[in-house]
Amino acid sequence: MSLPDKDIEDFWMTFKCCLKNVFKEYNTDIDLDSFSNILNIYQKEEKYDMIEYNIHKFMCRLIYIMCKNFMKNDYYEYYLRIIITNFNRWEKLRNKYKFFKNTIDNENIYYVLSYCLKYNIRNNKYISIKKNFFKNVDTIIHNSDYNSIIDYAISIKNYNILDIVNKYYNVISYINNKYLLKLPINMSGIKILKNIS
Repeated sequence: MSLPDKDIEDFWMTFKCCLKNVFKEYNTDIDLDSFSNILNIYQKEEKYDMIEYNIHKFMCRLIYIMCKNFMKNDYYEYYLRIIITNFNRWEKLRNKYKFFKNTIDNENIYYVLSYCLKYNIRNNKYISIKKNFFKNVDTIIHNSDYNSIIDYAISIKNYNILDIVNKYYNVISYINNKYLLKLPINMSGIKILKNIS
């Protein structure tokens, strides 16, 4: 089995190279070199929990940046693919090691938002609904507002997002209350959309 610091270092070095152009485009205040130096200090001290925590917070921040800059330019989808691909790589690596045992603030909402972004790639329908949704991302994150995400998924007819939200929140309870339905608790997103329409 490979050492955790080797796996994490491989992940970070390849991702860091990809990010330089993204950061030029979106004028972030993130200093990649300084962040890498912090990770190197933790690596020398074998504080893998702090490496995991900091990279995860960093990944969440990237999801936030892409939400705030939704469809800003022609390169948006290209950059979004890079970030989503690496967010998924990071999740697999985290699940493999899980050094940081505590809950990370708003961790699940960022995970769900990454899926909201992912399912917009190469989908040019409902652009005004999407722009309005991502414009309100600060409120959604601050309030862990899964209800808004459910409403968004319904409005763009995306059952995949409903299935993802259902891992962290009682989607059926919200749907039943809002639409005065009596749907069973384990219903899939695609069946939810059929019953609503």
